[in-house]
Order: sequence, then C-alpha cells, then structure tokens
Amino acid sequence: MCLARRSSAVCLLAASLYAQPQPEATPTILEVASVRQHSGAREFSDLSTSGTKVTVSALTLSEVIANAYHLRDDQIIGGPRWITTDLYDIAAKAESTVPLTAEQSRQLLQAVLADRFRLECHRETRETPVYALVVGKDGSKLKDAGISGNNPRLRMTANAAGKHIIAWHSTMQQLALLLSGTAGRPVVDKTGLSKKYAFQLDWNPADAPDSDIPSVFTAVQQQLGLRLEPQKVPFEVLVIDSADRPSAN
Repeated sequence: MCLARRSSAVCLLAASLYAQPQPEATPTILEVASVRQHSGAREFSDLSTSGTKVTVSALTLSEVIANAYHLRDDQIIGGPRWITTDLYDIAAKAESTVPLTAEQSRQLLQAVLADRFRLECHRETRETPVYALVVGKDGSKLKDAGISGNNPRLRMTANAAGKHIIAWHSTMQQLALLLSGTAGRPVVDKTGLSKKYAFQLDWNPADAPDSDIPSVFTAVQQQLGLRLEPQKVPFEVLVIDSADRPSAN
C-alpha cells in the first residue's frame, strides 16, 4: 500500500494512474477498528500494513479515501470541508489468519470508512481539464537510465528557492504523477516514452517575476525537452455523497 507522507520525499504509485485493482473473490471482513482524531500538528504521516492490521497516522479522511480506493488526491470530489482538514489515527484489524494483500488492505480501509465514517460515494467519469505531458518539438532531452535497477527511483524536495526533482531510474508516468501536485491540474503522460530515465528538474512553483528559476511549464520544456499541453480528457473521479465525523471508540 502506498505510503502517504508530508515530507520532502514523495511516494509514487507503481501501478497505472487509472488502472483500478480487481476485486477479491472473498471480501475482507473488518474485525475491529479504532479511530481517533489526531492530536497536535502533523509532523509525519503514515499508512502501513502489517500482517492482518492496517495502521494510519495523521491522515485526512480524503487521503485515507484516496488510498482505500487506489486513487489520486485530485480524483476525490465533493464531501464536507473537514474531510481535507481533520487528521485521524486509525488501527484496523481484519478477520483473517493470513497476511493481507495490498487489495485486501484497501478493502479493510473501505470497511472502516463505511462503518465509522458512514461514507457514501460513487464513481463517475467526467471530462476534466488536465495537462498532457508530451514531447517538445525539438525532441526529448532525457537520458536513458539503462539497467540500473528494477524499482523506479524519483524524489522531490522543496525549499524557499523552489522545487527540485531528481530521478535515477523513473518513468514518465511517475513524473506526470509528481507534477500533478504542482501544476494546478492532473498531469497525464502522453509522451509515448516507455523507458526509464535519469534527469533533474528545477522550477519556481510561485513563478515569481524576480526569480531566476523558471515556472514548471518553462522548466519542463527547457530542461527535459517536454511540454505541458492543456487538454480535456475523460477522467475517473470518486464523488463523496456524504460522510460523518466518527463517534468515540
């Protein structure tokens, strides 16, 4: 299951941005769950599975929903405002004797959301403004990473001077996912580039006029030979119909 953090390292989904996991033949049954509102500020967030247990620390309900339904944050639509502000700690255990798979862990979280938050939601496909990541007219400037490993490696850091991505062995799909958090719209990979690449990208997220660092749109073109092109595409979203704050344990 994808780890969710508020730190300089950004967790990337290894699966397709839009591919949805197939349901298990046998539903995962929730045995017990503890849900508490997180006390204090959020310094570190985590979502992990160990054996038959799933543990959440300092995540918003919206972030838990995104993990439970294997979606990106920008695919969660609607719901009361507090689902993006209130932080929760959750400990859930499945009625099982064998360790949970990733999909079973998501099913367990879905059971917690329905039982404790009274979550009601449905899926829709909407025409959504996105940025398509495409190859620029002069061609890509990306360097083939070769066979430096099987696992994608990409990290983003940010400071007062701007944002910085360094990739050692990463796909364009993962770059698009990371850029979705800073471009103001979802970013969809349409480069047609299927290899894994090594690159660096530096940009100024505020696009301040007195900064020597370019905007993300200029940086992607100048440094990578790619382009962010505005488009509208069918985009699957999860619409939150209703949700309640959980009662005390």
